[in-house]
Amino acid sequence: PAPRLPVSTWRCAARSALSACFACGPSLAAHAAKQAGAARAESRTGPARTAHDWCAAKDARVVRRLYTWSSIGFIARCVIPMFLGTCALAYLWQTMGAGSEFFDAEGKIIGETSLHAMPTFLSQILPVGVIGLIAAGMLAAFMSTHDSYLLCWASVLTEDVINPLAGGELSTRTRLRIARLLIFLMGVFLLVFGTVYPFREDVLDFLAVTGAIYLTGAFSLLLFGLYWRSASRVGAYLALASGTLAIVGLEPIRVRVGLENFTEAHVGLVTTVVALVAMIGGSLLFPDRERADRNQTRS
Repeated sequence: PAPRLPVSTWRCAARSALSACFACGPSLAAHAAKQAGAARAESRTGPARTAHDWCAAKDARVVRRLYTWSSIGFIARCVIPMFLGTCALAYLWQTMGAGSEFFDAEGKIIGETSLHAMPTFLSQILPVGVIGLIAAGMLAAFMSTHDSYLLCWASVLTEDVINPLAGGELSTRTRLRIARLLIFLMGVFLLVFGTVYPFREDVLDFLAVTGAIYLTGAFSLLLFGLYWRSASRVGAYLALASGTLAIVGLEPIRVRVGLENFTEAHVGLVTTVVALVAMIGGSLLFPDRERADRNQTRS
């Protein structure tokens, strides 16, 4: 069996993961890219791989060193797209000016069309062959991101859900078959969902909302699970379940429930507060039996 890491290592890894989420999380990245007008094609396998390295590190010193160097890449992933979007808007202001597709009569940026600034900018400054190379590179990055997503979630469902429910006795061959089946089923779901679902929001905003479903609950779980001795399993389950409220941030659902005056950011903040309250309330009302018995014995 793999050696158990000390608590200090897990705490350092948790700090690093939380810092990365808040430094370049989906909500902030989407908002900044939207304001800058940058259409960003990013692969999310980088943070996932770095988080894996953190949790597999030898000790806390190695985790700090990993985070110190990987933070440079995280900063670049946030700053470079924003800078390119700003360059695109500056160029289009010089060539089109006020009253154009991207600026109103007063010279203010039109939010609905700002995401088109970067593609328009590239189409005007790059020759035909280079545009083709960039399109091919973006398509390759797009495919690489999705196959990593499919493999990641299939592995998580197989190893952390199906195998434990089966008593942890599934053979390697059986787990591989289950993972491959899940990859196929998720691919079919993505195809049907992408074809049928009518997008009423920007794709980046959609990614921010769907990412918040897990992030809001996981934040509460990591925070109190590592730094509060009274945290319980019930509180953790309630915090993760509360994260599903973030789906209200999708525009069709907001309109249906009468919250069209609120943005996805407002819904995300409210969901985070609800997850924190659920974690605290669930832990106080339903403490872990082993910990409660231990505290009673000490008293």
